[in-house]
Amino acid sequence: MDVRLLGPLEVSADDGSPLVVRGPLQRSVLAALALRADRTVPEDELIRNLWGAHPPAQPRPALRRHIRALRDLLPAGRLPEVAGGHLLRISREETDLGRFRAALVHARELAAVAPEEAVRLLDQALALWRGTPLGRLGSTALRETELPRLADLRLTALEERAELRLALGRHEELLPELITLVRDHPLRVRLAGHLVRALHRVGRVSDAAAELHLAYERLGDGAAELRLVEAGLRAADAMLPTGLAERLDRLATSPEMSGRLAASVFPLLGIADVRQYSSGAVSALAGCTPREASQALERLTAAGLAGGPVAGLYALGTEERAVASRQAAALPEARRRAHLAGLSRWYLGSLYRVNSPLSLQERHRRRYQDGADRFPHGRLFTSAEESLGWADHARQEVLALAHQLSAPEYDDDGDPLAGRPLSDFALEVLLAMESYFRIRLTWRVQRRIAEIALRVAQRREDVFAEAVALTQLGRVHSQRREPARGVEVLERAVELFRSVGEEEEALYALSAVVPCLGTAGRLDEAVKLSEAALEQARAAGLAELSITIRHNLGRCHLLIGNLARAHRMLTEGYAMAARVPYFRAYGAGALAEYHLATKDWEQAVHWADRALGHAAEQPFDPFMVAKQRTRRATGLRGLGREQEARVEDMQAQALLEDLNRREESLLRVTPVGEEPFDPDAASVQI
Repeated sequence: MDVRLLGPLEVSADDGSPLVVRGPLQRSVLAALALRADRTVPEDELIRNLWGAHPPAQPRPALRRHIRALRDLLPAGRLPEVAGGHLLRISREETDLGRFRAALVHARELAAVAPEEAVRLLDQALALWRGTPLGRLGSTALRETELPRLADLRLTALEERAELRLALGRHEELLPELITLVRDHPLRVRLAGHLVRALHRVGRVSDAAAELHLAYERLGDGAAELRLVEAGLRAADAMLPTGLAERLDRLATSPEMSGRLAASVFPLLGIADVRQYSSGAVSALAGCTPREASQALERLTAAGLAGGPVAGLYALGTEERAVASRQAAALPEARRRAHLAGLSRWYLGSLYRVNSPLSLQERHRRRYQDGADRFPHGRLFTSAEESLGWADHARQEVLALAHQLSAPEYDDDGDPLAGRPLSDFALEVLLAMESYFRIRLTWRVQRRIAEIALRVAQRREDVFAEAVALTQLGRVHSQRREPARGVEVLERAVELFRSVGEEEEALYALSAVVPCLGTAGRLDEAVKLSEAALEQARAAGLAELSITIRHNLGRCHLLIGNLARAHRMLTEGYAMAARVPYFRAYGAGALAEYHLATKDWEQAVHWADRALGHAAEQPFDPFMVAKQRTRRATGLRGLGREQEARVEDMQAQALLEDLNRREESLLRVTPVGEEPFDPDAASVQI
């Protein structure tokens, strides 16, 4: 028998033939037992793994039904009756996780005497990972408990393999992998040390010094072991590339004003944790005109001190940046803060204006216009493609700046951000980028900025800011199919909003709980909450929120089987969604789903076409578009148009593969008739 846990759950019988474990909860029971191979797992632990804090009224009988079904499916003797709980009679080698752990132990034994063989063993072990572990389970609680442990185990293997490859002199081939790993896992001190060593050994001494400096800032007290790495780096003066000082001196003594300005701008480019600059950003940073900033950047480029990796953007090389950072550190603190404030205001003005070409609900439009008024300097955009494309390039720079400004030293800096301190930069970013995050589904960046804003808000005891950050984190959990955590976070946000009298914000956060309840299969609770929220939205005159609630309520009724009520809610919601493409696309898609459920294939295709038409009115999130194409494919199959259906499926799959690869997720669209709220499946969503 073989149980594969390091990806979507797969099971094979003793003869190698696949076993189909039906139902997400049955799969969860099997996974929970396989994780504790050949050990008795108490029933209470299994119940917690299956249902978390929300077990059914009689969890033990429900658990035992799943155990009996598995006993009938698995080879004889694999699931014996034992006292004190349940046990899967399986050796560790009969799971891919067990084989992975055994290979890791064996590689450690071989590391000193046969490092090449140890690397080969780790290569084979890491190849066992087929994606995010424990996929297609019905228990979010089990995944939330086990995934961090499994992720840490895999990272440990990657770290140990990297150390072996460094010892074997493979630093050049290893460097791209280490750069990616440190970017994706910035708090792993061992990876940071490996990257510094690799950079140093390929001769990029100043890059190694810069990376070491960043690691110290990022890791704080956790970076103590990097002191052992630092001894291998050259002194700072030896890192200056030949001729750099002379080139800076020539600019500083140039008879032309643009040369002297370029020399004064150079150290300012090391103040912020931003790697690429436009002339507009440098204008805000340096307090000069955009024309002067452009001339200064061109002079720096001509002098070989900067480059233009992307049209209209300029960046210092790693060695030049290290020098600029040291020069910036020598500037008076008040001056450095003033330059940071100017740059931050420019970014916020640009981020709020990203939304100006989009067709949005009135609530968001008012917020973004208010933000643009508070931050009058920034980029202007003439189309959605231009604004969203700029945000795509800028989001990592914005994240880096948010992290830098989250330090406590920026809490008491007056109100340089239109009434807020510099440390509230992350909060303003969340408010400005809410629609962007919904359209692009950049969960990792959204989560990290929300976590920064939450940390600052809690430190400053800013209840409103804390509630905003929790709302964004709750939406990420909802969209990534982590419903239990989503409900917990969003309910806390509602509580905080109400504690400071923000009833409208509380109601919007409350409505976001519905998708989480739906994903968790708690449809009756979702209906009850939706109906209460709809009444409150009507009483408050929040017509746009009522549209969202109607769509979600209609889908809940559809999944429960209340077809008449579902159709009424969805039809009313679509009729109300007169202006905003997102509302129209979602409403039409939900009506397509309704007609698929009633097997009215013609109408299903009609409404899926409408949904795709609305989605084409402006850029849309890829998951919604993939859902509409999958719905259209199902309708086409019902009409016997198989070839057209396959084309739609291929297009949907391409969209999902790109999203899953980018965000390290396992999203898929559930075909009609399967369990509607599998955590890896499409769910009710706002």
